[in-house]
Amino acid sequence: MHKVDESSSLLNKKKVSCATNDYHQHYSSSLEWTESSWTRFLHALFWWWIKPMLYKGYKQQLTTDDLDGVPQIDKALLLLERLSSYDWSSTTTWRIVYKEFWKDYVFASILIIPRMITSISQPLLLRQILLNIMNEKGSNTASYIRYHEITVIRTDKRVEAFKEFINGCHIAKMYNWEKSLGDRIVEMRDNESASIRRASLYRALNMTIFFMSASLFALTTFGSAWFLGYPLTIDNTFPALALFSVMRVHAMYYIPLAIEKLSVIKSASRRIDSFMRLTMKQDNQSRLPMSLINEQEKGNIMISNASFSWHEDTRFLSVSNLTIKKGALVGIVGPVGSGKSSFFAAILGEMNLINGLLNTNNSSFAYAAQSPWIIEDTFRNNILLNRPLDQQRYRYVIHACCLDDDISIFGPIEDRIMIGENGFNLSGGQRARVSLARALYTDADIYLLDDPLSAVDRKVAKQIYERCLGPFGLLRNKTRLLATHQTEFLNETDQIIFLSHGHVDQRNCLNESIIRENNSNENETSKLVSLLDDNISIDNFRPIVTDEKLIDDSSMFSTLYHLCSAPPFSKNGFCILIIVLLLGEALNSGSNYWLSIFTSVRIIQSHERVEASTAALRLMNAMFVSLWFQWALRELSESDIMMISAKRIDEYSRLPSEEDRGGHKGLVKASSEWPTEGKIKFRNYSLRHRLNSEYAIRDINFCIESGQKIGIIGRTGAGKSSIFKGLFRFVHRSCVDGEILIDNIDISRIALNHLRSHISVIPQQPILFSGTLRYNLDPFNHYSDEECWKALADVQLKQFVSNHSAGLLMSIDKSGKTLSIGQCQLVCIARAILKKSKILLIDEATANVDQETDDIIQAVFRDKFQDRTILTIAHRLHTVARHDRILVLDRGTMVNFDTPANILHSYY
Repeated sequence: MHKVDESSSLLNKKKVSCATNDYHQHYSSSLEWTESSWTRFLHALFWWWIKPMLYKGYKQQLTTDDLDGVPQIDKALLLLERLSSYDWSSTTTWRIVYKEFWKDYVFASILIIPRMITSISQPLLLRQILLNIMNEKGSNTASYIRYHEITVIRTDKRVEAFKEFINGCHIAKMYNWEKSLGDRIVEMRDNESASIRRASLYRALNMTIFFMSASLFALTTFGSAWFLGYPLTIDNTFPALALFSVMRVHAMYYIPLAIEKLSVIKSASRRIDSFMRLTMKQDNQSRLPMSLINEQEKGNIMISNASFSWHEDTRFLSVSNLTIKKGALVGIVGPVGSGKSSFFAAILGEMNLINGLLNTNNSSFAYAAQSPWIIEDTFRNNILLNRPLDQQRYRYVIHACCLDDDISIFGPIEDRIMIGENGFNLSGGQRARVSLARALYTDADIYLLDDPLSAVDRKVAKQIYERCLGPFGLLRNKTRLLATHQTEFLNETDQIIFLSHGHVDQRNCLNESIIRENNSNENETSKLVSLLDDNISIDNFRPIVTDEKLIDDSSMFSTLYHLCSAPPFSKNGFCILIIVLLLGEALNSGSNYWLSIFTSVRIIQSHERVEASTAALRLMNAMFVSLWFQWALRELSESDIMMISAKRIDEYSRLPSEEDRGGHKGLVKASSEWPTEGKIKFRNYSLRHRLNSEYAIRDINFCIESGQKIGIIGRTGAGKSSIFKGLFRFVHRSCVDGEILIDNIDISRIALNHLRSHISVIPQQPILFSGTLRYNLDPFNHYSDEECWKALADVQLKQFVSNHSAGLLMSIDKSGKTLSIGQCQLVCIARAILKKSKILLIDEATANVDQETDDIIQAVFRDKFQDRTILTIAHRLHTVARHDRILVLDRGTMVNFDTPANILHSYY
């Protein structure tokens, strides 16, 4: 009976609850019906069954008798019987509820989950609709993720441009292009900073909302409760505040942080996707199964009706029929841009085989590139590349590449000396020989040598040829393909392959006219070679390993000091900042001390009278103390790490810069036409690269009259390049003794930018910067397009550029990879033609061009530079045989300075 009464009571309570709920539904529905006719129609459609009850409730107050009965399955008696059937001693309430009602919950979930998804997707769908209506560009840039993506792209461009500038900074300084290249980098940095600022605004806005959200939540919630008349008690107020704090951390901090990290992941994943989606280079070679490979056939090359391309839709190289036998010495010749390097790339499988056949019989390859690749490691490791050391073969290779003398002057460490990045502390000839030695150390079947002899003088080139490629050389039994412009080495070849405009024509006989012409030049200048001592010295040898400056534990504070004392703060500002900080700390400490006394007194007064609100507030704040301590420690450690970067930046900013770029009071203000004559005089001039190093040039005295053509010769490392460094003032004044006079003015008293802008140079290592061809000719737009076209015509590049659809605006890839090495050299010569300065410095300008192009360039030098004073560093002695005078250097000293005829007469 008791159970029946209890069930009746439960039923009555449920009916009252239903009545109350229906009343609220009636009230809310009445409000919603006023929204629109469509809404009223939907309500009439779905709520028709409750209209009678609503009408009755409108007329009079509803009672429990007016409510419909609950379904039979939900009656209390039936539910009680079902629940009583369980053994409560061995189970729990949650388990029973799950067993009894899981079907109902599943059915409800089927209805509720779509409703939740729809509710959540509504604002997202609305956002997409608005984005489609809005301008696409505006919508993209209006989000943090978009700004981050833009920042990543702009950062890549800026870093690439800065890296390019660092790699070619010596060329930029020679041309006085720092301002133009610097402006490009600054513009890229400004664009990057703009996108970073926009993204930072969103981050700052989010952090502002994060710190204000708890107060806003509390104000909105408690204000609404007070306005509606709900009581605010301790048991509901402080738990709500704790809930708001938790919601703030997760909703206002972690979710935006996750979005920020997702944007980083998105950028990284896009790059990974782009890389992983690249198609693998197809193997062009016809390979046989390992069981069918004949070791005797390795070293043979057969190409039949083959066409190759760098891009799948553009044919670049064509070979009709070509067979190279094992052990043959093959010469690869052709004009600049004819495809010699591409021919090697095709054999190596780096180009796409469009059609035809390429069969190398599973041979192994060794390759020496035209531009040497040097890693930042020891001299020995640059040759070994982590391969096992074979002492005997290593000695043979060192001797064959004429590197014995170089290693001997390195001192006790010998070949364990560190080589800088890209071999910056080696001369051009040494870099080329290290690259060749690396290829020779590889025991390969086929050796592809892309003009390795152009960077060394003729005597060294002849020794390398005899020791490596000759009949008794180290590679005498190997298949050797040598691309060269030095036709004197073609006499002993078994086969010559001529290339022209990407076509290969095999000839079995030598070009007699080329050999005869070369020999005539050789007879005139060969005697000069014997004047050079076999011993060498390295003019720019210096150790590159220095003690690393470690940042100690106090780096963060020392860095803050340097940053605050740097402009725009200054040291006075830093002192004021310290005083203000100390004053603020004193006030803070005093207030804390007073509060501690005040709270202690209050605690004593309120002993055993701690209010519930105070306890709740303390407990609520204590919940987040550990979190804030963790956050503070994490931020402190990250700040210390970030200060390392700030320390490095501060350290770089304090490096001494080149002196006298502007109007120093000790400088002479030269006219804009200076130099008008081009007269150069070295007077007791000595140069060293560092204060504690040996002199690269010692006590040189000579005079060059206006318009004279001077050739500078000497063994590798004799000090030839140091002459140019002195003229461009690449070393500090403290490392220089004596003086250099140009038109009777000491160049140390001329502003650097004025000095370098009035001297033209054609460097040995041609470097182009990314951009357009016209930018690489004239970055300051001082010359017209007609003048640029005329300069290109003088160096035989006009037709090549005209064939390009963009003309002068043709795109130049980074480091000038769009053009061949020889074409890059011709562009550098065109720069000198445009500049029209009275002094021209040429550092082996024809090393990477064929004999025909060399003759054209020499004619250009005679015609276009007739009235200029020219200093030429040469490895091909016939290029300076017709000069007015020849300067012979050895170990940094001047051996002779006279006409070619007098030099020959003096020694023979």
